[in-house]
Amino acid sequence: MKLAHGFTLVELLITILVASLLMALAVPAFNSFIENNRIASSTNELVSALAVARSEAIHRRETASLCSSADLASCSGSANWETGWILFSDRNGNGLIDGTDTLLRVWEAIPTGHTLTATGGLTRVSFDRLGAASGGDTFRLANPDCRSGQSNRERTITLLTSGSVNVARADCP
Repeated sequence: MKLAHGFTLVELLITILVASLLMALAVPAFNSFIENNRIASSTNELVSALAVARSEAIHRRETASLCSSADLASCSGSANWETGWILFSDRNGNGLIDGTDTLLRVWEAIPTGHTLTATGGLTRVSFDRLGAASGGDTFRLANPDCRSGQSNRERTITLLTSGSVNVARADCP
C-alpha cells in the first residue's frame, strides 16, 4: 500500500485562515508605511530644492529665486506650494522670470491630497550670492489621512534667513 502525500482539507483551510489573518493585520500597517514614505519624499524634495537654490546663488554669484508655481513656468504668487515650484536666476531681483533670467530647475507637484503651505505666507524665497535667504518661514507638509491625536505624521521645514533649513516631525492638529 502506498502512502499518500499532501494536505488534508482541514489543514488547507487552517493555513488559508492563518494567512488571511496575517494579511488583515499587515495591510493597514503597510498603508501607513507608504504614507510616511510619501511625506518623507515630499519633505526631501523641498529641502533639496532650497539647498539647490542656495547653491546656485553662490555658484553663479547672483540672486537665485525659488517660488511656488502652478504651471511650472512662472511664479504663482501663492503660499500654497503643493502644485510645484521652480528655481530661476533672478538677475534684477524682482522675483519674476523676465529679461535675462534663466529657468534653472522645475519640481513637480507633491502627491495628491497632501498640502504644503508656507505658514508665514512666503510665495518665493531668494538667495543672494552669499547664500543668505531673503526671508525666513516655516513650511508645513500635511498628510490627508492625518487624524487628531496622531503623532509624527506631518513635517515642518523651517527656512532661516541665514539659508539654513531645519526639518521636524509634527503631530496632527
